[in-house]
Amino acid sequence: MAAVQKWVQSLNPNDPDFDRLMCEALWLQASFHRIDSGFLERVLTKSKQADARAAAARVAADFHTSIPNAAELLMVASQDSHPRVQTEAARGLSLVPSTETMRAVFALTSASPDYWRDYTVQHALGANEKSWVGDYLAGRMPGDPKRSEELVNRLLAASQTGAAALPHLQVLLAQETRPAEERNKAMTALSEIKGDLNRGLEVFNRNCIACHRVGTEDGRDYGPNIAGVGKRLNRLKIVESIIDPNAEIAEKYRSTLIATEDGLVLSGLVVAENDEFVELFDGKETKKIAVIDISERKIQRQSSMPEGTAGMLAPAEFIDLLEYLAAQLQEPPTDK
Repeated sequence: MAAVQKWVQSLNPNDPDFDRLMCEALWLQASFHRIDSGFLERVLTKSKQADARAAAARVAADFHTSIPNAAELLMVASQDSHPRVQTEAARGLSLVPSTETMRAVFALTSASPDYWRDYTVQHALGANEKSWVGDYLAGRMPGDPKRSEELVNRLLAASQTGAAALPHLQVLLAQETRPAEERNKAMTALSEIKGDLNRGLEVFNRNCIACHRVGTEDGRDYGPNIAGVGKRLNRLKIVESIIDPNAEIAEKYRSTLIATEDGLVLSGLVVAENDEFVELFDGKETKKIAVIDISERKIQRQSSMPEGTAGMLAPAEFIDLLEYLAAQLQEPPTDK
């Protein structure tokens, strides 16, 4: 780390890349788990580039247990004018809950609306309700009163929904598969819980449009089009399709396994191919494989939708997504 410090001292503050280079030095400290809190504060408060300040806020959050003044630094970051820095600050403040840090999170409701920051604020508050609810009810929390009220109402509604869904999801997502009768009862119970349509749209946009779309809206056609799914499937079947995407699979959405000559094994949906290349989408990214390098190719009896998707959603998010999908009653698009 002495070499890093010496290199930092040689940097020219007038260099257009100065902020980026200072940020690189901070990442080096992070990689060695040797954070200099004074240097961190310098990057957080003095950098002209928002990306560098946001990076500093993330480091303060990730190393909050070893940085004595992490909470104070994150509260400073929450007052930054840039929404990305505010987002990182809200995330970090959720890890150091106290009345004071939650006041800083509430204060962010006074900033201009920003999707990702507001989403992070909601979940920061949702994870630490005991640290703020008393002061909020007593009218002692800062921020925009109207937006704060809307946020708190959504949190309270989501917490009730999540609490109702949790035991049934625990049955369905348990490591050891439960008996079919128990699983069916759990899926039936989930199908009967009502969620929030608008929150469900947000969950869909965050988690599903990498593979799906509704009609001709944003998204991809790597999975079934969601238009009209509420007509094709009842709520119980929608629950089953999220919990177990392999239960019923259309032929064109079956996953393909490819092994290459150098021992690489890939699995996903074939989205394009020609005599030279095969393009495989694994749920996150598209990979291009030369046909000449393929040693084995096999269509699997499983969906290209990744297993475990349900486990990546909060219980309330699962129910809200179900509500959104069940509401898609429009005519499905015709195959070309």
